[in-house]
Amino acid sequence: MVRNLFYQLKIKLLAESAGLSSVTMDSHQIVLRFPPLEPGDGSVNGKKPDRKLPDVGEGVRTGRNAYWLTIGKEDEWQDKLIAVLQRLKKDQGQKDKDHGIQT
Repeated sequence: MVRNLFYQLKIKLLAESAGLSSVTMDSHQIVLRFPPLEPGDGSVNGKKPDRKLPDVGEGVRTGRNAYWLTIGKEDEWQDKLIAVLQRLKKDQGQKDKDHGIQT
């Protein structure tokens, strides 16, 4: 039980450092959502643009504002989730560095 609590904490911290607003389940998929884009972030005729999320690997579908990770019956999904979050954290750190933001 304590191990699950530490795993949840690790996921929460990684998600926050990757700039995600939530990590949820939806139809046997883990959804990694970013906060909505603010007005002025390239909206055209009231339609918000896609974030242009980078590909983060096999088994992860990219949406307009989120990643969808399909989970199977195996326990490997936990390792896959951590790997995806670490990749997103690394990408977020690079974006911050490119914009002169200290992390």
